[in-house]
Amino acid sequence: MSAWQIGTRPPAPRPRGVRTRAEPTSSREGTQQFVDRLTKWIPGDALAIYVTGVSALAAQAHSKPSIVFLVVATLLTPALVLGGAWATGNPIKSPTWVSTGLAALAFLIWSLTVPFSGWQRWSLVADNQAGVAICAAIAGILFGLFAEGATRRVMPPARPAAAEGV
Repeated sequence: MSAWQIGTRPPAPRPRGVRTRAEPTSSREGTQQFVDRLTKWIPGDALAIYVTGVSALAAQAHSKPSIVFLVVATLLTPALVLGGAWATGNPIKSPTWVSTGLAALAFLIWSLTVPFSGWQRWSLVADNQAGVAICAAIAGILFGLFAEGATRRVMPPARPAAAEGV
């Protein structure tokens, strides 16, 4: 997905007293729900901008990985989430702010997989690029599951519908 979509699709309120989610009607639907939960927390739009910028910087003679550009792209990610939330026309509430912070963390994790990223200025990352990229991808997937659970727990329980005719 994208950081923009994280802002446009806040988590739904959880029903009062219900701790389990609805069961999928088919195995394909269950698989799709799982994939959606994983990919939601890959801020693809911010990463695409970052990869493009890193590639442009790497093309220059005598260039070095840019920590400044990493910081700028990290700050861009929450801006995209907030922009997506603002574009819906709904008030921006605490779950959106939580999603904003989580999206920035997700970007930092996934940016470790980008060759010549600002992380490469740190010798531990530069000397172990393949291992860091693989570990970051695994961490990104696990973080996506954590972030999905965290945003659902921040949502207040849904208010029960008023009883009719009482």
